[in-house]
Amino acid sequence: MLMRTLYFHPLSSFCQKVLIALYELELPFERRFVDLGAPADREALARRWPYCRFPVLEDDGHVVAESSIIVEHLGPGLIPSGREAALECRLLDRVFDLHVNEQVGKVVADRLRPADARDPIGVGRARNTLRTSYDVLEARLPGRTWAAGDTFTLADCAAAPALFYAARVEPFQHPHLTAYFERILARPTVARVFEEARPYLHLFPVK
Repeated sequence: MLMRTLYFHPLSSFCQKVLIALYELELPFERRFVDLGAPADREALARRWPYCRFPVLEDDGHVVAESSIIVEHLGPGLIPSGREAALECRLLDRVFDLHVNEQVGKVVADRLRPADARDPIGVGRARNTLRTSYDVLEARLPGRTWAAGDTFTLADCAAAPALFYAARVEPFQHPHLTAYFERILARPTVARVFEEARPYLHLFPVK
């Protein structure tokens, strides 16, 4: 029997992205909760991925790292078959990961620093990138049910956690983006992932 083990933390947006994909594809897997503050957990993760970043999937002995690669590894079900549609899906996956999710991370990381080590210029740039991303998405979403079109894809797996945390850091007031966000939050797989994360959400610095 094929054995999949996901090394993850429920609060991690990139882990949530992979969890959504696993639930969408209805694939069995074993969970391996990783506490980066626990030496044994860090060592186990680093043995599989030296950068010591989750998620990491161990699939029948084969180690797969990085959330987008993991989702593609799981099968073609979340990547459109047409060339142009696949490119749009992958482009939006990058927008959500790099220009939304990572910018949220910069703002949050700055909040956790001592006051004399904060970087207001860097935070300002991150917020500007978030606002630009909202404008880009607002222009692309009209006429689409999901991020890249009528089908739920890798891009939506990336979008759900990215927007969930972004809305707490830099609220958006874009009608098409807001409507899309409401649709994606109502999707059962997404709702399941955030319900599982609920016990840890108090750790997210919202002020």
